Amino acid sequence: MHNPSIKNKIIVPVCICLLIAIVVPIIGINMVVRKNISKNANEIFDTTQKMLTHHIEEDAAKIHVMLNYIAENPELQKSWLAQDRQRLYEQSLPLFNDMRNNYGISHFYFHQPNGINFLRVHHPQKHGDPIERYTLRETKKQEKAVHGIELGPLGTLTLRVVLPWVINGRVTGYIELGEELPHITKHLKDVLRVDFVLAINKSLLSRDGWDEGRRMLNKQADLQPWETLSDMVVIDITLLMDKDNLLRIFGKLYEKGSFADKTLTLNNHIYQVRTFPFSDAVGMNLGDFHVLYDTTAELSSLREITIINFTTAIMLGVLLTVFFYRYLGRLEKSINRDQQLIKQQHEEAQAINEQLKGEIMERQQTEDWLERSYQTTATINKIQHLSLESENMDELLHEFIACVVSLPWLSLEPQGAIFLIEDDPEVLVLKAFKGLAVPLQQKCARLPFGVCLCGRAAVSRKVVFANHVDERHDIGFDGMHPHGHYCIPILSADKKLLGVFTLYIKEGSWRDENAEAILQAAASSVAGTIERLQGALVRVGLEKKLLQAQKMEAIGTLAGGIAHDFNNILTPILGYAEMVLETLPSQSVEHEDQLMIIEGALRAKDLVRQILLFSRQTEQEQGPVEVKLVAKEVIKLLRSSLPANIEIHQNISPQRSMVLADPTQIYQVIMNLCTNAYHAMLVNGGILGVALSHVDLEAGAIRDNKSELSPGSYLKLEVSDTGHGMDQKIMERIFEPYFTTKPFGDGTGLGLAVVHGIVKNFGGLITVYSEPNKGSTFHVYLPLIDFSDDLSEHKIVSPLPTGTERILVVDDRMEIVRYEQQLLTSLGYKVTSFTDSVAAFEAFSVHPDDFDLVITDMNMPKLTGSELTQRILALKKAMPIILCTGFSELINQEKAKAIGIKGYIMKPIISRQFTQVIRDILDDKDRQ
Repeated sequence: MHNPSIKNKIIVPVCICLLIAIVVPIIGINMVVRKNISKNANEIFDTTQKMLTHHIEEDAAKIHVMLNYIAENPELQKSWLAQDRQRLYEQSLPLFNDMRNNYGISHFYFHQPNGINFLRVHHPQKHGDPIERYTLRETKKQEKAVHGIELGPLGTLTLRVVLPWVINGRVTGYIELGEELPHITKHLKDVLRVDFVLAINKSLLSRDGWDEGRRMLNKQADLQPWETLSDMVVIDITLLMDKDNLLRIFGKLYEKGSFADKTLTLNNHIYQVRTFPFSDAVGMNLGDFHVLYDTTAELSSLREITIINFTTAIMLGVLLTVFFYRYLGRLEKSINRDQQLIKQQHEEAQAINEQLKGEIMERQQTEDWLERSYQTTATINKIQHLSLESENMDELLHEFIACVVSLPWLSLEPQGAIFLIEDDPEVLVLKAFKGLAVPLQQKCARLPFGVCLCGRAAVSRKVVFANHVDERHDIGFDGMHPHGHYCIPILSADKKLLGVFTLYIKEGSWRDENAEAILQAAASSVAGTIERLQGALVRVGLEKKLLQAQKMEAIGTLAGGIAHDFNNILTPILGYAEMVLETLPSQSVEHEDQLMIIEGALRAKDLVRQILLFSRQTEQEQGPVEVKLVAKEVIKLLRSSLPANIEIHQNISPQRSMVLADPTQIYQVIMNLCTNAYHAMLVNGGILGVALSHVDLEAGAIRDNKSELSPGSYLKLEVSDTGHGMDQKIMERIFEPYFTTKPFGDGTGLGLAVVHGIVKNFGGLITVYSEPNKGSTFHVYLPLIDFSDDLSEHKIVSPLPTGTERILVVDDRMEIVRYEQQLLTSLGYKVTSFTDSVAAFEAFSVHPDDFDLVITDMNMPKLTGSELTQRILALKKAMPIILCTGFSELINQEKAKAIGIKGYIMKPIISRQFTQVIRDILDDKDRQ
């Protein structure tokens, strides 16, 4: 036996007591000092926030006085009433220079009563633009001076004060003065001895505006470039720091919990930092205002005191420890000599006893091993024989479970199950079981990876063992009997996970490595056959998928040709209808008739888009969709096609039914569900129900085997029938691709799988309830959105944009050329048109400077639109070009942009969209 060391028993408590005596007072002092430092910092932060607000109000009052002085200047009044901009500028410039030098005024404006800027004294070259700022709007509304902080498009954060300019008793305009916020923060830094960093969200600014603002305010050297931070841009900073330090600081400031106080180290200085959200006069959050308080000196003093205290206490403790250690060491040596002799005699006697026990146990283990080896070999041989001969997956799996649980020495219960991976690589599907309770058959039908013991075995690809029902048993039921588990992953030869099989063991059983090895060997024996049978099923599915893809490819080719010709036909119809509409009185019968023609043309345009979407010839775009309108269209179509023995009951008038989706796919979902309901009632008839309602769901209220809906407002679509219904096994598989209950040739098995995919893609969920001979009910939940749009019949439409530029129009269809030439000529443009793309290029090549814009069709003989574009740009690189196409597989918007095309318009052409694109491109060219 070994007695505990007397020396250690005494030395350890002594050292602990000394350590406590040293650490506790030092920690106490440290905490008090740090608390005082934190208190001082909090007071500084609170004072800073109050002084910032006070300083803004104080400066606003001073600026108000300056504005009153300016407004009363008779010379300025005369120049203003005469609208003499040059004289007004010359008279105002000395005032502005004086205010800028003495009071930090950086902006000086004169605005017309309608909000149009008349003169920027600080930037006289720019005027005539409308001013939409909050302070000016409020001044016009309240007819008195208004002030507030506002963010300018050039990245300037300015205190703006706007005063109505009343001359002879009437408001003749508005005067505005502005002071940059950094002027205020510089004053606060001098008073409070703190530093500031003011950062603005990049989403509120543009890169060009920011660069122009830095140049205008001469801050190129003071501020870091636009690219320094990813989401923010610094507009004011009172510390000198390079890009790396700025990135490090903002990485710390914007970690989780960004508005809590932080501690930063910069240039060997330690700062306490507090972040305030910073808003403008409207209350919109602009960014963050960071206040930095330097605590370096206080913390340095604290460290010096702590080091002195630690040094003194440790020296004293070391001396006492050495004394006790040497004294007790002598006493301990004497005791250890006697103890060692007794221990040696005891070990000799114990070794003799252990040798006898080992010989007895070795004989017993040999007998047990021989028996187990025989049973195991027979079972493995049976499994291998079964694997070689079996061609049926269900038969193979059930026989495999029966073979394994028959081994008596494994302490197994006569219960087990096999899960395989099928359609979802992250879900185990229950395929075979023995003795499994009915509740578990339902709950474990589809088991996601990571759930319960089998899911954990799938994730780790290692054996998972439990000798009782522990916290890892995520799935259970009332009355479940105590048990344990071996969960063994089924791996292919290349270590691919095929599934998991689980076996029940008696509660309290020990984990047996030999048993695990046998079970893994059994799993390996059957893995090859599982992989072979699954491959055969996959091959059948791929053949079906290939056939469907070939059908869709043929439909797509046909749809593309129809779309191109139909859009070319619609272009002159829609264009001339819109032109005629402009000439008719707005309340006349002819005007209403013309609107119906345009509406019909737009419906035809949407029909072409739906054809292309169905054939996957165009991108599917998500936008606000009023589902109740789509549902009414579907029901309207169904009423004319359903037999008389099927009634339609509808309730589709919810107050809200707007979702973010693609209308064609929503149409496809409703039509598919209604068609399935029709097939279920084909023989005996019945009632088809379609209902829409608005529901507010809590977390976990609606779920399927794989996911659940987040809490929020949802649109609930219900499609029900009184047909033959389904049993539980069919319901579990109806959303699988290629699964169908219809006779061969009557269906592809893709309908509900596609519906399921569409609903998931839009952030929704679909559920089904059915019983045999009691009908079926499908519920589709889609997230509602708030969307308002002015759809009134009396919406005011502005005139089409006009111009005087020279435009070259090229299209091989004369009716389209004639329409475009007539439309553009009526708007003031000078149009030269061609129906031959080669002739158009020859005309352009002779006089390339005679044209300001080229509009070309895509599909034309001799030279296509893209080829014509490349030749024109080779002659004149800066020439803006608009490409119009009814449909083309050779080009899309991205490809058009890549070859230098400025505008891409899908036919049929809508006049307002067409003319606005032309105007935007020409205006952009002028700006460049």
